[in-house]
Amino acid sequence: MDRERKLIRAWDVTNSSVHDSQIFVELLDDKNSCMDVWADSAYWSDDRADEMAQLEYTSRVHRKSVRGCELTETNKRANRRRSRVRARVEHAFAQQGLFGKIIRTIGYALVLLKI
Repeated sequence: MDRERKLIRAWDVTNSSVHDSQIFVELLDDKNSCMDVWADSAYWSDDRADEMAQLEYTSRVHRKSVRGCELTETNKRANRRRSRVRARVEHAFAQQGLFGKIIRTIGYALVLLKI
């Protein structure tokens, strides 16, 4: 996603049994001028952070708490800062719902065609 122009630069289609986070690394664009990766807490894991570091990306992924252990104040502040950037990006995805971009079809090829 281009956060300045609010354009979706890379996307993929999967069936509903595949969570977005499972194709997360495949959508990273090494031709992008910025190597920062912004995402919500569903995409956070230590393994993914290590993988992004190996690919020379800077993780700006929201941290998430685990059961019985709340986030530190530092992580909460960092998440608030990340939210300011991510809010701009989310507008493009919100527009899809406003303009009826819900795709109701059967078959991978038809979904790709409609998108």
